[in-house]
Amino acid sequence: MSNHHKKNLKDERVLEFASCELLLDILYTATTTYKLDLEAIWIVCCVLHNTMRIIITDADAAENYLGAPEVPENLLLSMSRRAIADKTGLSRETVRRRTNKLLDDGILEAEPNGNVKISQTFALRDLKALNQIFQSVGAFNKRLHDHKVRMPLD
Repeated sequence: MSNHHKKNLKDERVLEFASCELLLDILYTATTTYKLDLEAIWIVCCVLHNTMRIIITDADAAENYLGAPEVPENLLLSMSRRAIADKTGLSRETVRRRTNKLLDDGILEAEPNGNVKISQTFALRDLKALNQIFQSVGAFNKRLHDHKVRMPLD
């Protein structure tokens, strides 16, 4: 086995372990902070990602609204339950039940067409949780650095 192949195998193993460690840390933080199970966390993350897409990825929207207390409704994208099921791999029935509960809990809000988005009154702005996630990302980077893993792998 060549040194190049050994190095890649080592890097791949470290990266797999560190990625798993990061995911576990983030999931633990999310489930303990927000008292939601994994399916609900997955749905909330999927919907949040979609809802916030424009104000994060569009330079003009980001400049005008990232720091604003309220964002115009037309910039907050909604998502169909079918799209959530497709994106998560959860069954449509599971998504229907879970989104209904998240609507009842005020985490999601429904539009007249039945699509859902993150409620502007619900925020994942728990500073302790955000700091824990930031520390987890730091630990991930340190793990790669300690094992001299360079990204991207070739």
